[in-house]
Amino acid sequence: MSEEQSVKTAAMLIEDKFWNIIKFFFLQSRNKALNEKIDPRTYDVIANRFIVLASAESTKDILSNMALQLDQLFVQTVVDCASAQEPLDMELFSQKTGSFLTYLSHECKPKTAIACFIESHMNDMVKRLVLESVGSAIVHKDKSHGLLLLAKQLVDAFEVTATEPKLASATRQLLPLFMDDETPISSLTSFFVTTVILMKNTDESEQLWTDFIQQVYAIYERSEVRASEIVALAFEQIKIKNAIDTDYQREALDTMMKGFAESPRTGMPHPVLENAVCLGLIQSQFYKVLSDAAVDNILSTLELILQDFNKKEHYVQGLRATVSVLNMLERLMQDESVYRLSERNSFSGIPSQVFDALHTSQKLHHDEDTDEYTEELALYRDCQVKATTVWDSIASGILMRRPDLAYSILNQLKKSIIDVTYPSSPSDSVQRVGRLLSSAFHSDDEREKAVCILLDTEEEWEKLYHPFMQHTTDYLSLAVTDPYVALSVDSLVDDEGELMPVSFDVYGLSSFGRLVLFWGEYLSDLGLAKSILADSSKDWLIRRLMLASVACSHELAAPGTHRIWEKKAVEGVRAFIEHIKNLFSMWLSTAIASSNLAEFPQQLLVSVKRQQVMKDNRLLDFTSHLALSCKTITLSANVLHQVISKLLVLGSWSASELESWLPLLKAESVELNLLTKAAIVSAFKYVLGNTDAYRHYQSDLCSKLSGVTSMLEFDYSPDEEIDSKRKRYWSLLGLLNSSALKIESFDIPRQRLLHLIQSLRPWLSQDFEFSEDQQRARARAQIAQLLKHLAKSVPDDLGGHWDYFLDCCFSWTAYADANQPEELLVLYYTLDLYETLVLLSKENEVLQEAINKHLVSYGKLLLELVVKEYKRETVSEARRAYQEVLARLLEHVPKKTLVEVDCFADLSRLLMTHNESLQKRAYSLLNKLVTEQVQDLSVKLEFTETSEVQAAIDNNILSIILSPPDASEWQAEEMDEHHHEIFGYLLAWMVMLDHFKDITFKLKQEYTNELKEKESVAHLMPVLCAILNVGQTSGSKPFNLSPWDVTEYDVEGFDGTHEMSFDILAAHLYYRALRHIPSLVRLWWIDCKNRQLTLAVEGYTEKHFSQPLINYELELLNRPDIKSQLEENEENEFTIKTLKAASEVTAKYVVDEQDMQIAIKLPSNYPLRQIEVEGVQKVGVNDKQWRGWMFAITAVIGSQVWTINNKEKEN
Repeated sequence: MSEEQSVKTAAMLIEDKFWNIIKFFFLQSRNKALNEKIDPRTYDVIANRFIVLASAESTKDILSNMALQLDQLFVQTVVDCASAQEPLDMELFSQKTGSFLTYLSHECKPKTAIACFIESHMNDMVKRLVLESVGSAIVHKDKSHGLLLLAKQLVDAFEVTATEPKLASATRQLLPLFMDDETPISSLTSFFVTTVILMKNTDESEQLWTDFIQQVYAIYERSEVRASEIVALAFEQIKIKNAIDTDYQREALDTMMKGFAESPRTGMPHPVLENAVCLGLIQSQFYKVLSDAAVDNILSTLELILQDFNKKEHYVQGLRATVSVLNMLERLMQDESVYRLSERNSFSGIPSQVFDALHTSQKLHHDEDTDEYTEELALYRDCQVKATTVWDSIASGILMRRPDLAYSILNQLKKSIIDVTYPSSPSDSVQRVGRLLSSAFHSDDEREKAVCILLDTEEEWEKLYHPFMQHTTDYLSLAVTDPYVALSVDSLVDDEGELMPVSFDVYGLSSFGRLVLFWGEYLSDLGLAKSILADSSKDWLIRRLMLASVACSHELAAPGTHRIWEKKAVEGVRAFIEHIKNLFSMWLSTAIASSNLAEFPQQLLVSVKRQQVMKDNRLLDFTSHLALSCKTITLSANVLHQVISKLLVLGSWSASELESWLPLLKAESVELNLLTKAAIVSAFKYVLGNTDAYRHYQSDLCSKLSGVTSMLEFDYSPDEEIDSKRKRYWSLLGLLNSSALKIESFDIPRQRLLHLIQSLRPWLSQDFEFSEDQQRARARAQIAQLLKHLAKSVPDDLGGHWDYFLDCCFSWTAYADANQPEELLVLYYTLDLYETLVLLSKENEVLQEAINKHLVSYGKLLLELVVKEYKRETVSEARRAYQEVLARLLEHVPKKTLVEVDCFADLSRLLMTHNESLQKRAYSLLNKLVTEQVQDLSVKLEFTETSEVQAAIDNNILSIILSPPDASEWQAEEMDEHHHEIFGYLLAWMVMLDHFKDITFKLKQEYTNELKEKESVAHLMPVLCAILNVGQTSGSKPFNLSPWDVTEYDVEGFDGTHEMSFDILAAHLYYRALRHIPSLVRLWWIDCKNRQLTLAVEGYTEKHFSQPLINYELELLNRPDIKSQLEENEENEFTIKTLKAASEVTAKYVVDEQDMQIAIKLPSNYPLRQIEVEGVQKVGVNDKQWRGWMFAITAVIGSQVWTINNKEKEN
């Protein structure tokens, strides 16, 4: 074959065969099986053949023709979106075409044949192909994805497309497609944004981008999710193209991005929205896509969502929003751009909120056992897990580069500790601080600095405590238990509304309460405490915590007086007080180690004289601060007394070392305030008490106090001049009382004491008008204490003065109202004085005679006072102390007075009061009244017709025993708040059963019938069974009575703080019920429908009660007086015999010289089952009649309420 023919043959093969292969590859065939064998990735094979053809000179013409054919093939197919080989997979076609052309573009080297070929033949085709792809995408929307993918590939591969003037116009025509939900937006957005980028910074490209953003914004108003997806795709293209120089910022884009960030709070969080926000924040650090204001707004929104989680109740919506934000932050932490973001001020709060989220307490909105609760719990846990992940990234990355953020978190944490709106408790804050210090501060110096920042300064602590320095008159009630409050003359307000307002957190803590409880718990860690204790510059913290501890103790004693915390914080406060107690002991040991205790009293004395705080000695600095304090004087006096008392023991100071203090402790000395003097005197007196110097000190006080001529001399106000006479007299009175010793209060010449008493008498009985009722109450309380000390000091020399003392008691008691805090103070000290006089009277006949004269009238006053304590639920320590002394004094009220006053109803109600001592006293007084009533009624019933005598049970007692408290949860949970109800109910039954002591048969029948009619035992037994755990479903065993004798019980020995007291009292009550009203218990047991309870009661009764009751009955029959009484019978010879081993009693009698005998057998579960009666011997009576008699006897005995000896006698 010639060369020419060879060329023609090759050209034919290329133009025919190769072209057919090309068409087959791009358009496929009708044969599906064949199509499946074609690998779309073989486009490189065809492209390489093109490159070979282009490199050969002989085939250039052929290739040019083929290029025209390709142009027609590609463009026409794109325009028609179809081919002769229907059906055409347009997306696959676009993929192959784009890949083919792109490959050619990438593989050709500059100035090569193929490069020239592409430049001369294919660039124009590519331009047309791009334009036609865009246009066809508009027409054939269902094929738009593939067409636009092709267009994007081409504009990416061929830069020449960017110069096409028609491209912008064609691209703009795509904008309506974004509104079509059916149009795939990934290829659409990618092509559109790529085109804008490739058009560089031309006016046309800027306008095209603006139009694009406006279109997306229109979509945003309809669908945030779709809009966010488009925006995210746009951001990705900007990053891919690394379009650094182009400004993409638009107000609409900022608005959308802010909306995406806000969407978790207002709608359903969505991963697409999260992706858009993350990409926006990331790309904004490298590209001009968002304004600084928008970035700041987005970061602030994320922070706000986390803040809501940390502070507010946890709803599903809020929890979902938090999870969404944490998802975004987790994504951001994985990108290097986060370090740039972290440099923004708007980012600085986010690490703090993430850190707080780690420790945010669970505050789920819905109750347990609901679907909503389950979802909330799962979301909350998810938040915790994600917050941990994000925080770990922050701590290991951002904080290492930006340590200032760690201090920002620290300061935020510091604020949150005292922020009452913040949900974390002090305990949570302790954990938060521990975690922050360990993860963000890596050296000891850094941690030390952080702790100092948290601690702040003493001045700041003082400011925070300032609102709590003023008090209402309720504060006076503390004077009952705190002698320094009693001496304080600070002005008090009548109404809480006059005080500075205080807010409390969800735990019941004020800002100051949160602060001190935090530090109390933080320093409960031994290691942390040691680091603080080792630094003397932080001793002020120990002092402040001690002062706070006293204030909290005051609040425990009298709720509401300091307002540092509310009732629900009580357990945390108790723990705080215990922490500070231990901390102070540790501090004291540390301070003593660096001090000379032997020289300490003189060193402190010098400090006080100089009015200077000695800073060169830790212990001296601490103590002199307290002694010279002019603020929080009452608290300081308490702490000072604690410190000096401990040092006295540890230092073993002698009296001679302390005597030099006495001149400074005189009333007229000005170096120390009165409360500080009283604190020091109270501590020193147990060492100085036996010295002449101390006696002289007391004598001097007594002598000067004798100069008082009017009660108004004690009407002292702190607003008066420092050297005023009233201040001096008030100090004299307070110091003299403070100096009193335990046994003989004042060890000074008796004549001087009697002179003081004589000088008091003329004005003490008069009623003076004080400037304030508060100070009058304080003065009377101090006078009452003084009279008590005087009575103890010279009891044998006050003969003519006793009536005067008792008259003071009567008048101060009669006109006082215990509901007023200031008068409660007077009442307590007056009753305390009266109790002292009663005790002294046991060895003083003159005093005893004086007391007897006042006993009736004063007893009535006491009864009037005690009935007012009924239903007083919340009681302060002062009120409790008052009630305790009142309960003790009621013991001395004569029975005659009780009967005369007719106080049975009032005392019955008092059984249910909250004070255990009052409950016991009410019971003992009721016992006396019941004894009197029963004796009176028994006599009346014996000599009067029953119908004429009112023998009904008192309605007050009856109403209590018929209204049992709910004890069903006694074994299952704490019932401390209901202990008084249970105890009162049991006492009411004790009173009820006291009616059956030494009672006649007739009266017993009356009471029993009434109890039976009211079904009273049916109310009692469930309570007893619950307490004793008999027949309950708890699974635990009943209370073991084996070690206890419950046949006798002393109510005074009851202690409600021990559950066992309830067990033993309940057991004793059941024993008495079985003994006094057995038929009623038996009736309840028989009628009980609960088989488990029936069997349990039977077993428990047989094991612990039956035998003692049987023994009691048999021993009673064996008593000589009872036995002789039963056997006295003029008509028949009658004898009885008991068989203890068989629990049996036999009765023998003679009828017509023939023996008759019956046997009464007590069952092992007596008295639940009836007594068995058997006829042993019978004479002259047939069997039928005899059986009838036995049945009748059994029935009578079973239904009666008397003991066996009564049965024997009746028979």
